Amino acid sequence: MALNWSKFHTAFIIATLSTTPLFAQEVELVSEDESVRIKGELVGFEDGNYTIKTTLGELVLSAEQLNCVGENCPFIKPPAEEFAVSGPAQMGEQLLPGLLDAFSRSISGSFNASDHPTEGKLYVVTDNESDEFAKVQILNKDSSTGLVDLLQGDTRIALSTRSPRGQESEAFEKFGMGSIESPSQEKVIALDALTFITAAENPVKSITMEDAASIFAGRITNWAELGGPDAQISLYVPNPETGSSEMFDTFILAPLELELDASVTVAGDDMDVAIRVETDPSGIGFTSILNTQQAQTLAIEGSCGLKSHPSLFSVKSEEYPLTQRHFFYMTDEERSENFQGFLNFITSDEAQSVVQNAGYISHEIASESVEGYGARFASVLAGLSGTSDIPAVRSMADVMLNGERLSTTFRFNEDGNTLDNRSAEDLSRLAAHLASDVYRGKTVQIMGFGSSQGDGAADQQLSQTQAETVLDGLLERNPTLNASLTLSPSVGYGNISPIACNDTPEGVQANTRVEVWVQN
Repeated sequence: MALNWSKFHTAFIIATLSTTPLFAQEVELVSEDESVRIKGELVGFEDGNYTIKTTLGELVLSAEQLNCVGENCPFIKPPAEEFAVSGPAQMGEQLLPGLLDAFSRSISGSFNASDHPTEGKLYVVTDNESDEFAKVQILNKDSSTGLVDLLQGDTRIALSTRSPRGQESEAFEKFGMGSIESPSQEKVIALDALTFITAAENPVKSITMEDAASIFAGRITNWAELGGPDAQISLYVPNPETGSSEMFDTFILAPLELELDASVTVAGDDMDVAIRVETDPSGIGFTSILNTQQAQTLAIEGSCGLKSHPSLFSVKSEEYPLTQRHFFYMTDEERSENFQGFLNFITSDEAQSVVQNAGYISHEIASESVEGYGARFASVLAGLSGTSDIPAVRSMADVMLNGERLSTTFRFNEDGNTLDNRSAEDLSRLAAHLASDVYRGKTVQIMGFGSSQGDGAADQQLSQTQAETVLDGLLERNPTLNASLTLSPSVGYGNISPIACNDTPEGVQANTRVEVWVQN
């Protein structure tokens, strides 16, 4: 239902010209194919028609057929752009309206909502002169349906809590709608994460994803099977329409083709789950990471024994394995300047407070001291393959023990050479962040790490190359960074510091990363 954003359309006019001599200025009217050119004095513009005085007399010509060229042409405001957005209800109900509202304020306009005449909600953005800027219909579907709607041309934006699967990506290319996962068509808007929670007094502190699936499928029923007390496990889950329920199915049940046990207690939203669990010593539930209340959060344990604790930092850095990206997808069709302006806004720093207020985790950069890295150093020491690793470990420890880490963590596409879309956006964000006075006089170290999937020397070289890519990218975006701080030469440490087990593609992806550390 996208409106044709024609520059010849005349639905809105900033100024209507009168027929007084004040506006008798020479202009040229040109047809779209440039086969017709008419010069004369523009003496009026009204109801979508130019009145022009020529050697043939005074002519009245439609602005839908002819484009006015010249500095004396009236400014014609385009019509409100109408389009639909389709995808998960939580994004459509909580995230997108907030972004539209913030965008309207960024252009000194206003924002209002109502029911759409046919389906879903209608959100209208007006500009600083109270003219309609955009009319957006939001359809609450799911990620798969949102992508289908986009492919069929029924919407301009698809909301999704996952990246397109192989067949979906192929379909967009097959029908000439671009590469759906390219930087211009995929935008990572927000992050969220699934957490498992128990009462604070429960002695079980971590859980594997496989055990979590078995618990909620009714295959593990007693805490003693997990090293806890001899007590029947009570299961609490939010209603199926919540984002955490969708994440739970995606991460936990679907991979093992399991279903929820009939004994679960459905407790409304995430907050209801947390309230019930924190007062039930035998209870376990799952929520979004921002809704755990006073309950204890469980670390996720990998097959190799490495544990990942849920925190805002571990989610921002995407090291916590149950982290989920939230996407906007568009086709590669030509976009109006205003539509592209909205797309630029939703990935800007200005939009990040909206993301947080909507109950998601933003891309805003956080920092973390080395105090919580004891387990990581322990894993490094346990994994030492010989004395040849010791100099690298000492070098890495020297940076970490005297600095703090920023949450911005860079990851690459499968080719290993190009940053993924989120990391490419983060590169610009980090360059601007480091330019602030907070980092004046400090030293920034870019550190690359590998996944220990192959030859150690090759892992080290890849980590070095990727770290250099990030450093070069920072200087491309801000060539003067070195004037206010010290950018140390990037270092690749290879596979000496894994943060996840390498037995899954997700673990390999987590380990192949570039970190940013800052020293005073």
